[in-house]
Amino acid sequence: MGAGCGICHGRLGPIHYDEPSDNDHPLSFVIDEIKPVSRWKEFGYASPEAAAQDWSNLQAAHRCCNAWKRDRTEEELRTIGIGKKRDVTSGDW
Repeated sequence: MGAGCGICHGRLGPIHYDEPSDNDHPLSFVIDEIKPVSRWKEFGYASPEAAAQDWSNLQAAHRCCNAWKRDRTEEELRTIGIGKKRDVTSGDW
């Protein structure tokens, strides 16, 4: 869909939709669960599947941002400094 990263909000640049989503391409596209599926009970979902299939709980993200986020929420990220510059600065890797 061409959306920007819902985690860094574009701080690392655009998502590279044309790259494979793997460790060699940290700015490639992955789907992020805004409320982590692993914590489904905490957010009132009936099951992990319900959390993963809730379209309002999904957003586009860079692979590296999603790996950095892990199972944290946006509120938790703010407390540890979301947007701090990480070591990925270009698409030349």
